[in-house]
Amino acid sequence: LHLPGAAARRRTVVLFGDSLTQQGFGPGGWVARLAEALQRRADVLNRGLSGYNTRWARLLLPRVLPGEGVAPDLVLLFFGANDAALPDRCNARQHVPLAEYAANLQAMAEHARGLPSRPEVVLVTPPPVAEAAREAHINSDHANDGTGGSGERLALERTDAAAGEYAAACAEVAARLGLRCVDLHRGLKAEPGWEALLWDGLHFSPEGGAAVFRLVMPAVEAAGLGPGALALDYPDHKDVDSADPAAALGAL
Repeated sequence: LHLPGAAARRRTVVLFGDSLTQQGFGPGGWVARLAEALQRRADVLNRGLSGYNTRWARLLLPRVLPGEGVAPDLVLLFFGANDAALPDRCNARQHVPLAEYAANLQAMAEHARGLPSRPEVVLVTPPPVAEAAREAHINSDHANDGTGGSGERLALERTDAAAGEYAAACAEVAARLGLRCVDLHRGLKAEPGWEALLWDGLHFSPEGGAAVFRLVMPAVEAAGLGPGALALDYPDHKDVDSADPAAALGAL
C-alpha cells in the first residue's frame, strides 16, 4: 500500500488546453473518465480555457504552471483547434498562423518540461472537424443570435484539412522534442462513424469523450501513471479493524 507521510505527495496530472479540455469534466467527458480511472491514486487538474489559442495560452503558462505550488508528474498540452480557425471567417480572432502555433507549442512544452518536478510532457493534436455538422451548428447559432435575419449563411470557419495541418505540426514538435504525442486527428478518424463523436463538428459527444480517453490513456500509462502502476492512497477500508482503527491508521 502507498501510505503518504509527511514527505510523500500524491501524483498529479495537469491538462492544459482549450474548450476540448475545459468541457472534459462534462457527462462522459474524457477528463472525467481519466479522473475516475486515477481516483485515489492521482489528482487530475483540468486547466482548460474555452476559446483559447496557443498565443494566449503561452502568455498564461507561467501562472498555470508556476515553478512553485504545482508539482505535476505529467502535463498534457492540448491546443490547436482554435489556432486552426480560418483567418477570413467568423472566428478569425482565434486564428494563429501555423508556424507561430508550432513555436508557441514548443515553448510551452519546454517550459513544462523544465519545471522543478521534471514532469513527463505529452502533446495532444487537435481532432478532426466534421464539416457538415460544424456548418449546420454555426448557422443554427447565427440564426438564433439576432444577426442572421438576412438569411445569409455563414461560411465554414474550420475545415478538416486545416485541422490536419495543425495536427501534423503538433506531431512534428513532439518528435523534435522527443515527446509522446496523442494524434487525435488520425485516431478519431479510425473510429467507425467518427463524425458522430463530434456533436457540433468540433466538440466531443459522450461517445467522443470515451474515444479520446481510450487514445489518451496509453500515454498516461507510458508515463508510469496508469491505475495499474499506482497503489491506492491509504489502506483499503477492509484492512481497517473497526475495533482498533489506530492499528492501521494511527501511524500514518
